[in-house]
Amino acid sequence: MEAKFFGGGYVKTEEPCYTMSNPNSINRMTIDVGFALLTAIVYNNDNGAPVPEISIYLEDKETGMVTQDIALVLQAYNESNGEVIPEMIDCIVWAESDNEDYTNKFQINHYVEEKEDNG
Repeated sequence: MEAKFFGGGYVKTEEPCYTMSNPNSINRMTIDVGFALLTAIVYNNDNGAPVPEISIYLEDKETGMVTQDIALVLQAYNESNGEVIPEMIDCIVWAESDNEDYTNKFQINHYVEEKEDNG
């Protein structure tokens, strides 16, 4: 098994199944799913975004144009005042191919395992 560079770390893979842009630039991963490229991009909030986020979408293999949004995962924040909501993640999903608006939004709390008292 070979270790391949991905984002800020390494992923063990049997065979290359994705392409990765220059790790010194934006973190971008693409997977050829046959009819399109499934693309994930990590945006740090140094580009003006209120919080870091991961955008997942389909991209035309020939033109590189985004053809369909799939999901957006980001640290939850209050849109009215920009304050981060501690220990919560938003996952926004576009589940209907013919609808430009997202169909589902999930707020996921950070799971913290309770420590047992061995007392």
